[in-house]
Amino acid sequence: MLTSKQLNDMIVSFGKSTAAMREDMQTILINAAAHAYQHGDVTFFGRLFDNASGVNRKRAAKWVYDYGFATLTKDGNFKLNKDARGKADFKDGLACYEWLKLHARAWYIAEESMEDVAKSLNVADRIMRLAKAIRETDSGESKTYTDVSIDVGEINKAMALLKDALTSPRAPAEPAINQIAA
Repeated sequence: MLTSKQLNDMIVSFGKSTAAMREDMQTILINAAAHAYQHGDVTFFGRLFDNASGVNRKRAAKWVYDYGFATLTKDGNFKLNKDARGKADFKDGLACYEWLKLHARAWYIAEESMEDVAKSLNVADRIMRLAKAIRETDSGESKTYTDVSIDVGEINKAMALLKDALTSPRAPAEPAINQIAA
């Protein structure tokens, strides 16, 4: 077992490594976006995400949608957003890169708080937030989603799975550490 000092040192080091990793990912995202703008090639996003286990991929994918001239398809691949690329008016990829460096908000800014994380584990709260997100999208107020795909057959399958998950017996939880006899 680590001593308190070793554990604290390791936590500090971990924090520095995590900050460096986020900055490295931001640099890659900006350069991949500039490359997508200039060449129409979004493969760097896929390669990045394939190697980005342990990061908030949802937040990073939102950044790609907002700034990277790409959209995430149902099968988990990135596709060039020709409309966004056509509307952008940069001289070249370097000009795009320079603009993104100055103006694109970092993908990791405004991460969820620990309170938000705790809420996300609440089934009723998650269903309520889904309903709210759909309602906001339909009214045009959504800052996260641009459209809602409604496939009644797929929704019915998902609802059946949800019902099954909520009503099926659960395996007994592992005993808490304070319940284990020493």
